[in-house]
Amino acid sequence: MDAQLHPDAPIILCSDEQWTAWLHQIQSCAVAYNIWDNINPDHPVPFLEKPKTPDVLTRGCKASEEDRDYRSILHDRFMLEFDEYSIEQENKHHLFDLIVSTVESHLQASYFNPDRSLHEWISALKGALWIDDLSEKERARKRYHEALEPMQNPQHWNAWLAEYNEAASLAKLHGVPEVLQIHALMKDFSSSVANIAPRWAATFLDIGSFEPLMSRKEMVRRFREHMKVQYPLDLGKPRAGASATADDGAATRGNKRNASSAADNAPPVKRNKQRKAPPHSSSQASSKKRQRGREPANSGERCPACGERHGIKGCYYIHQELAPRWWKPKRSTQSLIELRSKNDTAFQALLREEGKSFST
Repeated sequence: MDAQLHPDAPIILCSDEQWTAWLHQIQSCAVAYNIWDNINPDHPVPFLEKPKTPDVLTRGCKASEEDRDYRSILHDRFMLEFDEYSIEQENKHHLFDLIVSTVESHLQASYFNPDRSLHEWISALKGALWIDDLSEKERARKRYHEALEPMQNPQHWNAWLAEYNEAASLAKLHGVPEVLQIHALMKDFSSSVANIAPRWAATFLDIGSFEPLMSRKEMVRRFREHMKVQYPLDLGKPRAGASATADDGAATRGNKRNASSAADNAPPVKRNKQRKAPPHSSSQASSKKRQRGREPANSGERCPACGERHGIKGCYYIHQELAPRWWKPKRSTQSLIELRSKNDTAFQALLREEGKSFST
C-alpha cells in the first residue's frame, strides 16, 4: 500500500468523493500510532483498560522480605501496564484531533456523538455517505483509465504524471486488477507515453519486462528522469500537482490538464507598463516582507503543509520565523506535520526545497 494518496495537504472529508483518500489518511496515521486495529470500523479491537492498583500496594502494614519482593514485582508490572495505557491514550487523543480537524462541521454535528467511540464515528460517516466498496472500486478503475489518456502537451508532463501516480495509487488501494499486475501496468503506461517518448517506451518494455524487481514506483522514476532531460521543469513555477485539494473531482482534474495546453496556445496579451512605486519606510518594507508569503494560493489551492489557503512560503508551521506573536499552532495540525516529516518522502522533499529540516 502506498504511503499516501495525496501527500501535499491534509484531506478534508466533505462528501463521498474524498472518502477513500480521507480514510487512507486516517489509517496511515493510526498505523503509525499503533491503534488502527482499535478504530478499524470493520472489526475493531477494544482499547486497553486503565490498570487498577493492586490491593497489596495500598496496604501500609509491615511485611517480610519475601512479601516486599512480591510487592516490588506487582509494582513494576503495574507501572508497565500503566505506561502502555498512557501512551495508547495519548495516541488516541492525537488521532481524535486529526479526525475532528479533517471532517466538515456539518458531518461532525450530525454523526459525531460524544458518547460513541472513534470506530463508531467512522462507521457512522461511512453509512451516512453511502459508501459502497464495489462502486468505490469501479470509480477508482474509471479514474485510472482516464489518467492513462495521452497528454496533449509534453511541456506539462509533470502534472500528467502526478495525476497518473495518484490514480494508480487509488486503484491499487481498491484492488483494481489492472494495477496489481505489473506487466499489464507497464504495458498501459508505455502505450500512454509512446506518443511523446516513443524510444523510451519501446526500450522500457524490452528491458523492464525481464526485471523481476520492477515496480510502478521504479517505472515512474525512470520516466521522470527521462522527461527531466527532454523537457526540463521550470523551477520558477509551482510544482505540478502541489497543493491540489482532495475534493477536486474528475472534471477538475481534467480541467487542470487541459488548462496548461490552452494557456500555451492562447495569443499573447499586452501588459501595461507598471508604474514605479513610491519609496516606503523600512517598517512598511518589513511588514510587506512578513505578509508576502501569506497571500492566498492561486485558484483556491491550499498550503501543502497545513491545508490553509496560503502559499507554503508563508506557512507559519514551516517558517516559524514569520509567525506573529498572537499566532498559536493547532496541536492536530502540528502532530500531522511532524508525522509526515518522518514518514512521507514527498513531504520531506518539499521541506528540503524550503530549506527546512523539520524537527519535533
